Amino acid sequence: MEKNAGEAAVMIRSCAACGKCSKSCPAHIKISEALKIYGEYLAGDVQILEKLNNMESSGKPVDCIECGACSSHCPNGLDVKELMRELAMMQSCGSLMKFPYGGRKEVVG
Repeated sequence: MEKNAGEAAVMIRSCAACGKCSKSCPAHIKISEALKIYGEYLAGDVQILEKLNNMESSGKPVDCIECGACSSHCPNGLDVKELMRELAMMQSCGSLMKFPYGGRKEVVG
């Protein structure tokens, strides 16, 4: 089922509070902080994107190595790696994309 931006924002903001993704990140990215920013953006705060650039240089979404540790540690099944990829692309180009997939990992096979 496709989630609208409001539902996605609530899910991401509440999920960011857990912190298991940040603790498991070998690149030391502040994933919880980045997800809170993404959730606020989806809730309608476009100006919040400036906070991505103000994060510590070694803890930004663009530093993601896409290892998947964050996704494998998410107790809610959120595809955190994909969200970090989106945030990294948006941080690089300066604008966020829509939340395209509902936030759940796809089961293949």
